Amino acid sequence: MVREIGVLWAQHVPVPFPDVPSSERDDLVELNAALADCVSAYLRNNGTAGSGHKATLLRCLRKLRRHLERHLGYPSPFHDAYDYHRRLLKVTELLVNDAFPFTADTQDKG
Repeated sequence: MVREIGVLWAQHVPVPFPDVPSSERDDLVELNAALADCVSAYLRNNGTAGSGHKATLLRCLRKLRRHLERHLGYPSPFHDAYDYHRRLLKVTELLVNDAFPFTADTQDKG
């Protein structure tokens, strides 16, 4: 799984941050930074998540899903933002599933 996440991350990193609704920009920038830290640590540690990253990843997953559903989904003029954050969501979901095998506390609680 580390290799697959590494490939997806390598495809994601060079893509410039997209245009997003101004009301959501600060939150999305913060989400991107937090997730970049978690993914980078996971890859650097060969598939081991950084200390304390579980709570950050789960919090960011919920927030990212909410943004995709409410602010970036159809209909929306922010197609590039949807694609960008959907890819980030996929990387994050794969990382969580690999680093933290399914338990009651990794379930999405909305």
